[in-house]
Amino acid sequence: ESISITISTDGQPPGERTWSNARGWPRCGTFHQGRLFAAGTKSRPSTVWATRAGDLFDFNNLRTTDDYGLEATADTDQVASIFAINAGRHLQFFASSAEFYVPSSDTEPITPRTFSLRRSTQRGCLAGLPVFDVDGAAMFIQRGGKTLREFIFTDTELAYQSNNISLLSSH
Repeated sequence: ESISITISTDGQPPGERTWSNARGWPRCGTFHQGRLFAAGTKSRPSTVWATRAGDLFDFNNLRTTDDYGLEATADTDQVASIFAINAGRHLQFFASSAEFYVPSSDTEPITPRTFSLRRSTQRGCLAGLPVFDVDGAAMFIQRGGKTLREFIFTDTELAYQSNNISLLSSH
């Protein structure tokens, strides 16, 4: 007598659900350019998802046309667990080991073909605290919890800087 075992994958092709109680749910999200962006699950901490343009409930990313959803993972030498997203001058992502932004222009929207996470600074963000936009700068607490930083774009370098703006000594 033999026993056959079948392993099935829940969900629709091509595979299993990305979000679930077992794999985790996104830690953060924001609305930007008519899309809902979500990021940072338990099993995929450095991955970003976005809905189709104009449909905040459809994460379909099976096509690469400009209006479809997208999925991308931060390509770094460390696991960058994303804890916060800020829709400022650019779409900004704050992770455990670095800060990222999505390069875009004022005239061209973010699409699956143009989406890329560019690492800007490597300070890291403290989990559990929100990022605030103040006069065009994103304020966040650095990992370790002792430094308040200002994430701001500088036109002279065409890049983001993460300046220490704490008034008290870190000790």
